Amino acid sequence: MHHSPYNDHSFYSDPGMRLCSSQSWYPYEPQGKVRWRPSSLRKEVTKLYNAQSFMMWRYGQCFNTHLTILARPLGYDDHREFAAAMAPFNKEMGRWLRVSGEERTRRWKKRVVTGQPQPHLWMYVFENGVRRGLHVHQLCTVPKVQKQAFETHVRDWWGRQACLDYDPSAIFITFRHQSGQDALTRHTEWVRYIMKSADRASGLYDHDDNPRTYEEIFKLRPYPTTPNVYVPQMSGICHALSEKAQHTPIACDNEEYRFVSKAASGVFDTLFDGSELQEYVERHNTVRRRLLKNLSS
Repeated sequence: MHHSPYNDHSFYSDPGMRLCSSQSWYPYEPQGKVRWRPSSLRKEVTKLYNAQSFMMWRYGQCFNTHLTILARPLGYDDHREFAAAMAPFNKEMGRWLRVSGEERTRRWKKRVVTGQPQPHLWMYVFENGVRRGLHVHQLCTVPKVQKQAFETHVRDWWGRQACLDYDPSAIFITFRHQSGQDALTRHTEWVRYIMKSADRASGLYDHDDNPRTYEEIFKLRPYPTTPNVYVPQMSGICHALSEKAQHTPIACDNEEYRFVSKAASGVFDTLFDGSELQEYVERHNTVRRRLLKNLSS
């Protein structure tokens, strides 16, 4: 069983170190033009909150999978190269999750045994730990029947990218397939967890125009100041949960439904109450009743 990094107080790292084949550490100097940035989150915090809120409102789902991926043990010395790998990784996972039982291929044989296609809904955050170095936390949704095959596919993909036989603990995956309040509780815990590196001086204004910090608004756990990074951006969100998708109304039975951000309202007491899931259920129940009425008339 792999060691979980979530409760490891040393899971924060000094930059510019590399794990070589002898398991020793030596400095790595980034080449070319490098733009260093703080490893804390600022505007990304609100974007991450809105993305997960929209996912519940639009798709009626909670995150059930948490991936932690370490850069250095996978052979990534350069922050930019590791960050660049996230786009093809998620593209591959998206293709894999869309495969149905009718699309049997040798490449995805394990995936298509059950054939339960679904969109790849995800968001991630980079962190830079004191001892473990640059790593990424990604939340996503994976059908329960596919979790073992998904983990295998994730490890195989990163194994093909690695320049060495990496330690399996470089990738840690947690699945929590729950329902009801348990699912919402776990979802909320994970979202707050990946937000924990928020800049403690940054925040939003409430409905009375009083400044409130992200730590206070989202009830984030304590987190130390960590070394700077040179990734292009500190977080990523899939297109299905993007700001463009959030601003696009949903047309259901000749009616339009629009997503409204709770964070933008300045009323922060109900941020994680799960009302988005209830709105999803009510919206679909309304459409179902109208369809039944039309069929019976």
